[in-house]
Amino acid sequence: MKKELDPNTFGDSDAAITLAKILSQEGYEKYCKRASTKYHEFCEMMWAIYSIEDNSLRSALFHLVMDDARKRVSAMNVPEEVRSYLLNIMNAVYKKDIKHCTEATLGKKAKEQRERSLEKILGT
Repeated sequence: MKKELDPNTFGDSDAAITLAKILSQEGYEKYCKRASTKYHEFCEMMWAIYSIEDNSLRSALFHLVMDDARKRVSAMNVPEEVRSYLLNIMNAVYKKDIKHCTEATLGKKAKEQRERSLEKILGT
């Protein structure tokens, strides 16, 4: 029996909604399970990395997880359109997470710089 996926199963981007529509097609049941499982595993790993406080380490791990995800999705036995959209969605998650790390690192460095400047001004 064909299962209609929620359009936001993989997120709310156009690519995520399109992937949900593709995987809701008749005959795509086995691909749906594979893609959903791979995406869920990827997101679980990315979320687990957020528990690490060091932004440099967190960023490095995001890179490693994304590299591994690219290899694993590329090797999946799914139609090319499923593979392409799944990689696109994962890449968007990765970019958002890397942006967060970069902003946090820059914010930390700016705060440290302000503190050093203040120390110089106050002569402490």
